[in-house]
Amino acid sequence: MALIIQFFNFAMSVLDEFTQNIVNQSQTKNSEIKTALLAVDRAKFVAEDLSNQAYDDYPLPIGWGQTISQPSTVVFMLEQLNVSPGQKILEVGSGCGWVSALLARLVGDKGKVIGMELIPELVAQARENIQRVIRGNVMMAAPIQSLRATCPPKPWRRRERSNLKTATPPHIASARSDVLSSLPEHSRSFNSD
Repeated sequence: MALIIQFFNFAMSVLDEFTQNIVNQSQTKNSEIKTALLAVDRAKFVAEDLSNQAYDDYPLPIGWGQTISQPSTVVFMLEQLNVSPGQKILEVGSGCGWVSALLARLVGDKGKVIGMELIPELVAQARENIQRVIRGNVMMAAPIQSLRATCPPKPWRRRERSNLKTATPPHIASARSDVLSSLPEHSRSFNSD
């Protein structure tokens, strides 16, 4: 029993150190994000043979040519979204479910997160992963064959823009700056109006 307690304490200290490093690197001031990172252990979302790398700040393969996102990038996106309790969030491209679980923690019991993923095997993996760390307010959906978004009339966009936020990893946003620059100001990545 003492050995189990020692291992648990060691694991918690590694998770706490990882969280502190990511928080420091991203310079986040958001204590809710830090709490979510501590509650949703990234190691539970990667293959067992990669779990020793789960506390490093880089993407890791999760199968089917996909990766779990770099933690500092995820923290940056979560900050830009300004998630609060009670919100309903759609995450497109939810992969292994780590970000969906973090979002679920941030929206709390009265909120809801729906994760969408094209790869059915990843959806099954995400469901298993999420059930290990959080219950109730996350739903994974797949397979989707396409996702279509339309741009509503300008008066509606002005009225509803505070409820519509997007976050795209910086490397994708910069690679697609030509597309993003053609979007209305409030539709661009990292808008937090």
